[in-house]
Amino acid sequence: MPRTMYDSVTASAIPRAARIVAGYLPPSRYAWSAADWARFPSAVKVRIAIFARINDGHVLDVEPGDATPAQAPGWVVMRRRAGVDPSIYCSASTWPTVRAEFRRRGIREPHYWIAKYDNVARLPAGAVAKQYANPPLHGRGHFDLSIVADHWPGVDKEDDMEPTDAVRDPGPGRWGHTWLNTNQVINNSSHGLAALARKIDALGSGAPSAAQQSVIEEVVRELAPDQADAILVKLAERFAPQD
Repeated sequence: MPRTMYDSVTASAIPRAARIVAGYLPPSRYAWSAADWARFPSAVKVRIAIFARINDGHVLDVEPGDATPAQAPGWVVMRRRAGVDPSIYCSASTWPTVRAEFRRRGIREPHYWIAKYDNVARLPAGAVAKQYANPPLHGRGHFDLSIVADHWPGVDKEDDMEPTDAVRDPGPGRWGHTWLNTNQVINNSSHGLAALARKIDALGSGAPSAAQQSVIEEVVRELAPDQADAILVKLAERFAPQD
């Protein structure tokens, strides 16, 4: 079922009960602070980069003064290499130009968040989100409103892209069908150790395979180089065969 997303340059203008919120990343002068993001503890959070040189965020803002259509493919490739399934924000009138850049360069198109202020909460074909109302249209506060698909790849779940470095369990076991997208966890370092801990906790007492152990070690050494040896020793103890 489609959902409503709120975005604003002022996080405090958005209702606290919003299910999905979108805000800006540095170096935007409108970048949200940690406290701004924390205002919405239960919301899905969409992080917007305004310049194509920024290797961060779910969405690149393609509009005058920010990224250009010609820069969009390069940013998308960069974010995919970082383990993210990215999206592009642009106006409905700019969308054909953006799509043409991807076709011209032979790069698979990303997901699209399209802006068209017609006060019609309906997704256009080929888009995962549509920004349909600004403050003058809805008159409810200093924020924009978007309709969003019931699932936004790359946003709704940490591991919903096609994994670039995933370890797949070939048979039944405690790890599930996909354990970890290494690049994505590493490039989400603020949440990386917590995500790793959750994955390990889900293992219970079952020992990981040799391939899975290799990925665990890689992630631990990348995220916590000073503590890696101690962490790996503890993990080895946890999964050692029991007498």
